[in-house]
Amino acid sequence: MTVMMRLKTHGRYRYSPISDRAHYEWPGGKRLAFYVAVNVERFHFGEGLGHAPSYATPQPDVRNFAWRDYGLIVDQCDEMLRRSARQPLVCAISLHTPVVGRPFRLAQLRGALQHIRTHVDSAHVWFTRPGEIADHVVSLPRGVVPGSET
Repeated sequence: MTVMMRLKTHGRYRYSPISDRAHYEWPGGKRLAFYVAVNVERFHFGEGLGHAPSYATPQPDVRNFAWRDYGLIVDQCDEMLRRSARQPLVCAISLHTPVVGRPFRLAQLRGALQHIRTHVDSAHVWFTRPGEIADHVVSLPRGVVPGSET
């Protein structure tokens, strides 16, 4: 007997597993839309500190912020490129201003972005901005994007 798990729904649009979605491409036949976002966060002193992916060190927790911002950029983009062969995807890199604003960290960021720009499959990457992604998705025929049927 197969038991189907029912997920709660918010009712705004129907659930659509990414593997079942209609096929489309980014402009120019690209498979991966890539953009860099500057993430500006505001915390009150001693409150609302960020997520720690490993044990926390005293604030400012440079090791965990660095992991979040640079440790996985290259691996994330490489994996997203591999997966985009099956379906179009978006790869967003979020840069945190307290971390990226340090001059000694620019070399690592520059290296990660250079890796992405010169990747063997970079011809399949659409280097873009969030607004251009939104404009393209809105321009797709009805029914391609879940919730656009009506």
